[in-house]
Amino acid sequence: MAKNVLYQISSYDSLNTAWKKLWNKSRAASRNTYGVDGQSLNDFSKDITANLLSISRRLRKGNYTFSTLRPFFVVKPSGKLRVICVPTTSDRVVQGALLDFLSSKY
Repeated sequence: MAKNVLYQISSYDSLNTAWKKLWNKSRAASRNTYGVDGQSLNDFSKDITANLLSISRRLRKGNYTFSTLRPFFVVKPSGKLRVICVPTTSDRVVQGALLDFLSSKY
């Protein structure tokens, strides 16, 4: 059963659906924000098919690992700093596919 779940989550269609949701929820101004890999949503979208197929292959081979988060500081109205941790675009797509799968089951 675990392999079946992995294949569902790592399918191109599942990852593409997660990507489309991520893209549609993001604001144009935030699409240049990048994670530790230096790749923004705009960069990722330039070769979406190859990027999604690469994620799928790595997931199915067991070679996919989540990256560290990139800290990004925002100044709050009070003047204090707030840290926001930014995941890579690939990690966000995988998380979206996982969320979609789990939401449909539970």
